[in-house]
Order: sequence, then C-alpha cells, then structure tokens
Amino acid sequence: MLGSDPLSAVLGIGLDPHSPKSQWKVYLRQLVSGGCALAMLGPDIRVPDAADDHTLRALAAVSQCYPPSAPMPVDTSGKLAGASTVETDPGRVNLRVDSYYRSLAAVAKGTMKQADGEKLVRRLIEEDRCMTPTVALHVALSNLVVVEVPDAAAMAQWHAWSAQASGDRYEQYTAPTLLDPSCRGGGLYLFRDEAGSDVAGAGFTVGGCVITSGDVVVPVPPSVRGGVPVARLGPCRRLPDWLRTQLRWYGNPKAA
Repeated sequence: MLGSDPLSAVLGIGLDPHSPKSQWKVYLRQLVSGGCALAMLGPDIRVPDAADDHTLRALAAVSQCYPPSAPMPVDTSGKLAGASTVETDPGRVNLRVDSYYRSLAAVAKGTMKQADGEKLVRRLIEEDRCMTPTVALHVALSNLVVVEVPDAAAMAQWHAWSAQASGDRYEQYTAPTLLDPSCRGGGLYLFRDEAGSDVAGAGFTVGGCVITSGDVVVPVPPSVRGGVPVARLGPCRRLPDWLRTQLRWYGNPKAA
C-alpha cells in the first residue's frame, strides 16, 4: 500500500465548521496551495428549536436561493464577476470567501428591515450555529480520483475487488478518506494523481461503487450535510499503479 499524500494532513486539521470567516480563509488557502480546486456550495441549514421569526425567514430565504450542497452561481459583480465557480488560485481565495458571505448576507438581509446582512450571517454561522458554509473539491482539477462507496454492502464489494485487483490482501481493511453523511456505511476514498495524467477524466463502476477522476465535486471537512459533519477518517493516498491500470483498461476516455 502506498503512503499518504500531504492532502491528508490538511483535511484533518480539525477546523470547527462554525469558525470565523478568517479561519475558513486560512484553511481554504492551504487546500488551494496544495494543488486543490475549490467549489463553494450552498450552506447547510439547521432550524433551531427556539428560532424567532426573523431567523426562520432568513434561513428559509437562504435555503431557497442557495440550496444546501448545490453549486453557488457565477458572480455577476465585483472582482470575480464572470469567473469560474471553481477556484485554483490561492491569491483569490479571500475574494472567493468574501463573495460567498456577501451572497448569503444579501439574501438574509432582504428578510429584515434595517438589518446588517453580514452581521446577521456571522450570527447564524458562529453564534446560533444553524448555518454552515459548505466547501467541495473539484476532482478533475485537483488531480484526484474518488471512489464513492454509497453503503455498507458496496464497501464489502470495494474491499473484495480492490484486494483482488491489487493482489494485496490488506486492501480489504482500508478505511475511506472521508465519511460523508450521504454514504451511510460507506464513504469516499480519495487518491492523488499527477497533473496531466493519462487517466484524467476516466471512470468506471465496481458493483455499487463509482470510481472517477472526472467533472465531479466531493465535500470536504468541516462541511456539514443534513446536519451531520463530513469527517476525515483514512488517508488520501497517492494513486496506486494497480488502480491506474484499472482506470486505463475500463474507463480511460483517452484510449477510446
């Protein structure tokens, strides 16, 4: 089995999902500086039991305009106007995060008279803890291969297949890189590839598992989905030769 990619350490730094915006910026700059491509997604929303009418209206408006885990729209104003929604430049991460918060604030502010939208969003995120920023990695632009294992049955399939394909019995004991609430009993394996790889964009399936290096995004810690945090469990490994070979054989568009 190959060793861990440096991305493992960044994904596992343990940032609180309700941290101030400044801490999110530091974390996201680390990811992009490490070669990752970021996509901001609609925030996760949790309705507090004792929420007042103003809070309920603000949460409903944000959720309707920017549905949880849906890609944020292209900016139409400011320094990022018309730019791709996927960020690969560490120097623009601060702008990207500021734009994200402004977008949420503009919608939330519209539900209250004389409200300071940015203060309202900070309260909802940091104090009331009922709104959580959501961030994902763009798999292809981050030079990643992801294995999506949707449930426990698929995990058994992946363990059996990967041990057979690799010839390494220890593959049947590996843990997924990320625990995603949408994959109960399963998870997401991340493998790091080199830029310009001949398997870029490749993909195939093994039972219920989807293996791809294509145009998809995967949520990363400390994002929250449906009220449950995305958590790092296992390492992000360098793409092993045996899996590269399988991608060439079964899913490489460049070989078509």
